[in-house]
Amino acid sequence: MKDIIPEAGNLIKENENLKNKLVQREAELALISSVSEAISKQLDIEKITRIIGDKVKEIFNSEVTEILLLDEATNMINVPYSFYRDYQTAEPFPFGEGLTSLILKAGKALILGTYEEAEKLGAIIQS
Repeated sequence: MKDIIPEAGNLIKENENLKNKLVQREAELALISSVSEAISKQLDIEKITRIIGDKVKEIFNSEVTEILLLDEATNMINVPYSFYRDYQTAEPFPFGEGLTSLILKAGKALILGTYEEAEKLGAIIQS
């Protein structure tokens, strides 16, 4: 009997983790589906980028969302989508130091919870 209670607690915790993962996967699939639908109706890359950025911002409920692309020919990072309180226009900047370059070098997405976390990693925060 003593072994059953901890095991039940572990099962409940595992089920909760699986449920959270399922919710995240459903959100990801919804994003892919809505983006695919929008892309099939659009050929304008700026509109497609806006749709993708807006969907990512919506799913992650983020205050700041950017899409950044590395142009390997010029070694410049372009910012086709930037949202912070409103849509922003950002100038391209050189690849190298800073948070964006760190993420590009790592080759995987990074989700930060606070501005402090971003600043520690070299982000430039606009006010």
